[in-house]
Amino acid sequence: MLNNFKIKHRHLLTTTGNIRIKYVVVLAFTLVFFLWWSISGDGTQNTTSPSPIQITTEKTDEAITNTQTRLTITENNYDPEMAGNSITPFLTRMGNRPYFNKPYEWTKTITVKSGDVLGLLMEETGLSGDDYVGATRAIKKEVDPQDIRPGHKIVISNERLGNTDTIKDISYVFDSLTSVQVTPSSDTWVAEKKTRPLTIKTHAARVSIENSIFGSLGKADVPDGIINRMITAYSWTVDFQRDIWGGEKVEVLYETKETDDGEYVRSNKLLYANLKLRNKEMPIYLFEKEKGYFNYFEPDGQSIRRALMRTPVDGARLSSGYGSRRHPVLGYKKMHKGLDFAAPTGTPVYAAGDGTILRANRFSSFGNYVKIRHNDTYTTAYAHLNKFAKGIRKGTRVKQGQVIAYVGTTGRSTGPHLHYEVHKNGRHVNPHSVDLPLGDKLKGSKLTKFKAVVKKRYQEFLDLLK
Repeated sequence: MLNNFKIKHRHLLTTTGNIRIKYVVVLAFTLVFFLWWSISGDGTQNTTSPSPIQITTEKTDEAITNTQTRLTITENNYDPEMAGNSITPFLTRMGNRPYFNKPYEWTKTITVKSGDVLGLLMEETGLSGDDYVGATRAIKKEVDPQDIRPGHKIVISNERLGNTDTIKDISYVFDSLTSVQVTPSSDTWVAEKKTRPLTIKTHAARVSIENSIFGSLGKADVPDGIINRMITAYSWTVDFQRDIWGGEKVEVLYETKETDDGEYVRSNKLLYANLKLRNKEMPIYLFEKEKGYFNYFEPDGQSIRRALMRTPVDGARLSSGYGSRRHPVLGYKKMHKGLDFAAPTGTPVYAAGDGTILRANRFSSFGNYVKIRHNDTYTTAYAHLNKFAKGIRKGTRVKQGQVIAYVGTTGRSTGPHLHYEVHKNGRHVNPHSVDLPLGDKLKGSKLTKFKAVVKKRYQEFLDLLK
């Protein structure tokens, strides 16, 4: 009988004398099972150490009570794989767990688009019945439906406790400073206009000009409004088209208006600037000469302003200088008795100095044309204008820097640009080479007060750069 169960040589070994692989596998599994059984046995060895992932409901509730009272959830901070396409299924599934029975909040934002009306926007908040009527009536007391603009926002603050969702409040947001908030009160809704206060903060920057003043100062986070103020202040003495080569140094001390949490809202005053052109420093300081009258002065008290601006347009490119040239339309050489500044149509054109308008009308090949008499010596002319500013007509008194017209391409012109002329004693002169008379200079007690301002501002600039 035993012979029937006798394992023959060919059952265990191959013809080459090696153990067959199937027996190796069986033996390995047998050893693994024996090892596991010897360690775990009947389970009594581990009864003294609870599993590290076992947590009782009682301890979980206690931990939540001590460390978590509110949970804030927005539509951007939940797991989309758990929640699917909406936050509601996620909250529903998690609602029975102790942690999610604590109150939490989330917000929904609606951005106003072209053609939207207040009534339909309020419907999107999710209110219905008396709540919709009450909230809409309340917000209309503070928000004129005609003032609704694309880009405005409606922010709905929601709260859930247990399985109950509640709208806490609805805010109509005009901008970063102004909003109208409506909240439920007893059986009605109440609207309140909210305005965030602004704080004036002072900043300093020192940069080297690479390709342009705008680009270089912009990299240092200097606002565009401050850069424009600086360019305007220097426009009486600096030709930004020809005098800026790259490598110049610029220093600025300026103010901004910001919210309490540091959000930038708008630029305020340029307090100090220093433009260093090829070893020549040109520092200027803002000073209140008379009550409400601010101007920029050099350290010796000389006003940076001259009788006339050399460049009566911002951000323009000098496209044609003063002198003989081949006329772009007529095709032959002709004396060019002014400067051409290429700029987009609609760019503001400023009065180069205080004076009286001699003419503001269509004039020959100049197209729309303005001429200003500044004194017995100087007049200026502006040609190829798109249109005149409001109130600009013959006999009107204008101030230096006042907008008188806008760049265009009327008359004999190949593209939008300003043709600018300066006349001295009735003769054309080069606006960039004529020796223009100086402006005001501080004297006496005003000069003493100004010197104190200079010292204070420059020290403030150095302190902020530390």
